[in-house]
Amino acid sequence: MPDEIAPARARIADVGRLLYERHLTDTAGGNISARVGGCICMTPMYTGGHCHWDLRPEQVLVLALDGRKLEGEGEISREALVHLRLYGQFASAGAVVHSHAPNALVFGAVGIPVPPVLEYVQRLGPVGIARYAPTHTALLAENVAEALAAFGNQHTPYAAATIVPGHGLFVVARDLDTAFDVSERIEITARTVLLGSLLVGNKAWIEGAQAALAAGREAQAPEG
Repeated sequence: MPDEIAPARARIADVGRLLYERHLTDTAGGNISARVGGCICMTPMYTGGHCHWDLRPEQVLVLALDGRKLEGEGEISREALVHLRLYGQFASAGAVVHSHAPNALVFGAVGIPVPPVLEYVQRLGPVGIARYAPTHTALLAENVAEALAAFGNQHTPYAAATIVPGHGLFVVARDLDTAFDVSERIEITARTVLLGSLLVGNKAWIEGAQAALAAGREAQAPEG
């Protein structure tokens, strides 16, 4: 096994605890994985329901790129299909975080993308909605990969995200810390939009917020 495997498994366990403690996911599901050389380190099945996201590094699975279990405790998550598909499609993908982010789930349920009303999500753009597919199916992996296809066209990828209706948020990123960071940014943005709409009573403010950010960027741009 590569020397990087042990620290990757420990970091996945840490990130899982952070996701749960910061209310970015729940006990019902979610998965975390990271690519390490020719292997994938991934949380096992029932990480939330049975372990409450309190994993020991030894419990984190080590998988071959074809999905075979090489090491770790527990069974392979039924959603490993999604993670393996994303790593196979996007050569620069270093990590995938799938979470049941509560505010992002609202946008998925009603089929509305999360608009980038905060400055720190401008780089991501709107977080769109993937086509629905049943949980644990090859079609789900297909639809998530389809929604994230633009990620593979970036020369120096940062991250990309999509929300599956009735399911949750998927973030694919260059590394695990970025995937966690982006997951939280999206969830806070979703919460901001929901609370802002309650405060104002309409959606007109969203376009205004985005226009203000765009104007600020133009004002800071160097003259050609």
